[in-house]
Amino acid sequence: MRLLPSILLIVACALPATAQADQRTPPETTITSGPNGTTVTAPPTFAFVADEPHVTFACSVDGARPVRCASPYTTPPLPGGVHTFAVAAVDDFGHTDPTPAMATFVMLVDADHDRFPESLDCNDHAAHIYPGALEVAGNQVDENCDGVLAPFPRAAAVLTAGGDATATKTTFRSFVVTGITAGAKVELRCSGRSCPFKRRVLKVRKARASAKRFSAKPGAKVEVWVTAPRTIGKVMRLPIVRNRFPTMKTLCVEPGAKQPKRCASS
Repeated sequence: MRLLPSILLIVACALPATAQADQRTPPETTITSGPNGTTVTAPPTFAFVADEPHVTFACSVDGARPVRCASPYTTPPLPGGVHTFAVAAVDDFGHTDPTPAMATFVMLVDADHDRFPESLDCNDHAAHIYPGALEVAGNQVDENCDGVLAPFPRAAAVLTAGGDATATKTTFRSFVVTGITAGAKVELRCSGRSCPFKRRVLKVRKARASAKRFSAKPGAKVEVWVTAPRTIGKVMRLPIVRNRFPTMKTLCVEPGAKQPKRCASS
C-alpha cells in the first residue's frame, strides 16, 4: 500500500502532456462556416469545430438557453431582424468553452420564396409578385412592384371618311379603316331612327377594312368599333348633322363594356 502514491505519480507522469492539459483547460470553439455580418433569407446553417477531440457542443440563438447540437447546425425559423448564433464546446471533463464562438447575421423574411425579402417585395405572400416581375396588363395587380397598375393596351385604327352633307342626309362615299390592331374586330354601327342599318362587321385584310357607300340622316350616330381581347377598344363616333360633314370624336371602351367613354390620358 505504501507504493500506491508512487504508482499514481508514475501514471500521471506517463500521461501525454496534451492529455494533462485537456484536464485543466476548457476547449476552444471555432465557427468554420455560416453567415457572419451578412443577410440571409432562410434559416442559416453553421459548421464548427473544437481544438480538442471527444467534445460535445451547445448551441444558442439570441441568448436562449443552450441546447446540445452537432455540426452542421441549422437554426430554427427566425423572424426578420438581427440575430446572434453562439456555440460552445464541452469536453469529457465537463469544461465548457467560456468564450463561445459567435456570429451575427440579419434575417430577411421571404415568405413566398421568390428571392426577394419582405423589405423589397411589395407582396411577400405571392411568389409571382416581386420587383422586375412580368406585369400583366389590365388585371389591377402591380406584379413588378413599380407602383403602377398597367392598363390594358389600346386598340389602334385610323378612320378616313369622305362624302358630302345636305340638310336631309350625309352620304359617305369613302369609308376606310387602316392600321388596325392585329386580331381586332371592326364593326360599323348606326343608332337613331334614321339609320339605314344597326350593325355591320367589316372584314379586315392586312390591317385594313372598308365599308361600301351609305347614307344617314341628321340625328343618327355612326360609330366604328375596333375591339380585341384584353384590349381597350377604340370607338370613332360620327354624329350626323345638317349641312355639315361630321367631325369625328374618339372614345374608348373597356373590355366587356357596353358603352364607350372618354379615353383616359395616357
